Amino acid sequence: MDFINQIMPCKGGSLSLGSENWAVADYIECDMDSDSIEQFANRVVPGCWLVPNKWNQGGYDIACLLDLNGNLLLRCVQITNSASHGLNLKYFRELARSLISVLKQEIERIEIVMVIPSDILDFSITQSMVKYSGMLNAWKVRETKTTWRKNYEHQQVRVLRFNKT
Repeated sequence: MDFINQIMPCKGGSLSLGSENWAVADYIECDMDSDSIEQFANRVVPGCWLVPNKWNQGGYDIACLLDLNGNLLLRCVQITNSASHGLNLKYFRELARSLISVLKQEIERIEIVMVIPSDILDFSITQSMVKYSGMLNAWKVRETKTTWRKNYEHQQVRVLRFNKT
């Protein structure tokens, strides 16, 4: 994936994405289950990106832990070349629970970001494209005070564009 290939050389620095700079302290290529993450637990720190070994990983293509004022935020990124994309929320919940189990720390927030190439002008997610609605309602949405709301998750996803290399 072009976007993931842009993250890897940024290790120890940051990646510019539109007007944002995303920290890339480290990245770990691993399976996304608790046993696999456990092997790298000492490297899973804020700014560390988890790159799944499987390219057909359900729900997201890459994930990152962030420190937000002393609380952990899990950023899950789905990269797509399509004008729309579905969400299967059970995969985000499974990853959050695995990280909580391994790190013995709570994750307070989850952010879901759809990253699309800058040449896609219209992108949409409808609630009918969301599976397992309500599964994230225990977490807050990115930096907001709002929790993930059942039947409104499609409105709580961020969409960012990147330039293909």
